[in-house]
Parts: sequence; structure tokens; C-alpha cells
Amino acid sequence: MKKIKINKFKTTKADLYNILQRERVLTNQSFDNFIADEKVSFSQEGEKTLVILKLEELGFKEPASLKEIIEKAKDKGYKPCHPADGFYLRLDYKNQEDSTSSPYGKSDSDCSITIISDPIREEHSFPKGLNMRKVSGQKYLRAYICDYDYEFPLDTELAFALDQEK
Repeated sequence: MKKIKINKFKTTKADLYNILQRERVLTNQSFDNFIADEKVSFSQEGEKTLVILKLEELGFKEPASLKEIIEKAKDKGYKPCHPADGFYLRLDYKNQEDSTSSPYGKSDSDCSITIISDPIREEHSFPKGLNMRKVSGQKYLRAYICDYDYEFPLDTELAFALDQEK
């Protein structure tokens, strides 16, 4: 398990894209849809601690669904991240390992980090959260789409907020 402090600052959604461009972070169309939702805001300020751990570190012995992951994480003292936390994590987590797979391929594992947040819409086609990875030095922050039957592999790295923090 790794603990990472993120520094949240107020920004507009328009400025968010300027920041990502300045930091050379690539996104996808699903990211645009996710960020456009009114439940995703960038109005909080301050420091927050996130934890990054593998699915098996939560105690799973088999792949698990998003709902199962969220339930078990809460039992262990973690909570889903705010939907915007992935943006701040991408900016503040400088030492992410390079993935060896294609930037457009499946990214559950192989050095990617899935930021777990409560789904903001129940629609299967709407993004459930954000995923970050680095491929050949290029940083990505993409929204991921999965249905509730999808099971994340045991080696998937996940980010959660600590329960005692807001």
C-alpha cells in the first residue's frame, strides 16, 4: 500500500483542460463526458491523502466487481474518492511506473491506477471513474466504463480516500 498526498485547488473545468495540456496529460472522450457531469466539481481546496493498493491487498482471492470493491474497502477504513480526485492524483503522483502495454489497450493492470469513486450515474455506458497510467513516458488520465458485472483482476491497483478525511 502507498499513501499519496494530493493538493486540491479550485479550478474551472475549462482551466482543467489547460492544466492537463500544460502537464502533457492525454485524456479520452469518456473523460470529457465524466468531467462534464454536474456532480464533478473542482471547488474544494486543501490536502487529502489517498491510498493505492492492489485488489488482493483488500482481501480478495478472486476478481471482484466495483460494488464488491467499494463495500470491502469501506469495511477496511477506505472510502471512494471524490470524482475529481483522479485529476489531482494525476498531477501529484510523479513516480508512476511505465506500462508495457499499448496506451489504447485494456488498462486494469500493468502499472495503471484505477481511482475508485461512487458511480455518479447508474447508466452502464457512463464512466464509473478515472484511470491513470503512463506509457513510454506519456501520462494519461482517462475515464473508464464498465458494467456492474465486470470483475477487476486481482493485480489491479486502486486508489481510495482514507475514511477519516473529508
